[in-house]
Formats: sequence, C-alpha cells, structure tokens
Amino acid sequence: MINQQLLDYVRQQLGAGVLRENIFQMAAQGGWQTQEVQEAFAAIDKPTPPPLCSYCHQAVLPTYYFCPNCGNKLVSAPLSTSIETQAWIYAFSAILPLICYIMISKWPGIKYYKSKDAQTKQIGTVAIIILTLSTIITMWLAYVGTQALIKSQLNSISADMSAQGP
Repeated sequence: MINQQLLDYVRQQLGAGVLRENIFQMAAQGGWQTQEVQEAFAAIDKPTPPPLCSYCHQAVLPTYYFCPNCGNKLVSAPLSTSIETQAWIYAFSAILPLICYIMISKWPGIKYYKSKDAQTKQIGTVAIIILTLSTIITMWLAYVGTQALIKSQLNSISADMSAQGP
C-alpha cells in the first residue's frame, strides 16, 4: 500500500520541477525505502483511464460537454456571467412580478444561485433580491391602486346619492 504522505510529497516535488533522482535522494534522507518511492512514482505515472459516456460507454475527454459518439449530455455547460446575461436576468427579475409569474419556469435566478461558481452564485443572489423587491413593490402598488379605486368609487356613489337628494 502506497503511503499517501509520500505520494503527496512526490507529486509536490514533481510539480515544483525537482528531478526524480533528487526526489529519491531526499526521500531516502527522510527515511523512506527505495521500494516505497518507486511505488509512489509508479502510481503517479500510471495513466488514468478516460471517462466513459454513461449511455454508449465510449471514451470521452474530460472537457467534453456532450458525447461525440451518441450526443448524450455528459456535464452541464458553465452558466454565462457576461454583462448581457446579467442585465437580462436582472431585468427579468424586475418585471417577473408584473407578469404575474407566468414565466417563472423560464427565470434562471435559482439555477444561477445553486451554482458552485462564486460569480455565478452572486448573480443568482442579486436576481433573487431584485425579484423579491420587485414583488414587494408590485404588491404595494396593487394595494395602493386598489384602495384608490375603492375610494374613487365610494366618492362617486356618495356624489350620486347626494345629487339625487331626499
């Protein structure tokens, strides 16, 4: 069994550009057996098999979003964080309450909020805040408008009643 500490050390040294011979010497000075160091190098040098498509089981590159053989979706493409996309999401968040949430299934704010990428998550958070504020403002405007309409109707009824007299 390969010691994880030795394996991490060898990877770190190789990443820093240290020659293999020097790594062997430093590991021996650290008390590691030559056999253990050779096993660590063998584990690092062992090629990892490419990932396979879950549908057709063909080898694919890790950078592929779709299988080139069958077209199966392998991973989701990263969400766009361009200025245009942000402006669209924020505008959609602001007008969504005005269209009575009919298009809520098309609103990408939750998808952005659930993303692991920090910038994408921030866009989702801002979109949710805008949606919440827009909803509150829309509800307030509906309340105020309804109250004004009721008051106007009552005044009209009162004016009609007083115009007819006793």
